[in-house]
Amino acid sequence: MNLTTLKARHLIARKERNAPQAAVLGRVIGDTETQVKNRPGTDQGALVTGVLADQLTAMLRERAQLAGLGRDTARVDVELAVLQALDTEVRQEQARVDAERLARQLSPEALEASVREAVGGGATDLGAVMKWLKERHGGTYDGRLASQTARRILAGG
Repeated sequence: MNLTTLKARHLIARKERNAPQAAVLGRVIGDTETQVKNRPGTDQGALVTGVLADQLTAMLRERAQLAGLGRDTARVDVELAVLQALDTEVRQEQARVDAERLARQLSPEALEASVREAVGGGATDLGAVMKWLKERHGGTYDGRLASQTARRILAGG
């Protein structure tokens, strides 16, 4: 989930006068925008996931403190439910995206064949092999596995 989606939901929550949802979304948006500024180039989905985890931890701590003091936790409980539902939705979406990305990746066998083809075509070092893979396969391979495979093959394996 990205900031655009969160902002659209925030607007809907405000129009519907859904105060708990608007409050939660407002905090998530604010923290995510700060993270985007502080960590440019980082995937927004990953930043949203991190912000949600941080806010869940903080809200659970706040609820425990209020309960420990014998105070009313009703407001926190309502917002906590909204935050947990949003966190679950974002994690499910991220799992779906990760599964789709993995489905598009080269198999280890196909990756090894490509590395062998690169070496057979004249690539003599790791950098040349990785460049060859990037030119021909874009981001459809596991970089760590490609590096390990290339090192093994270049070493004579």
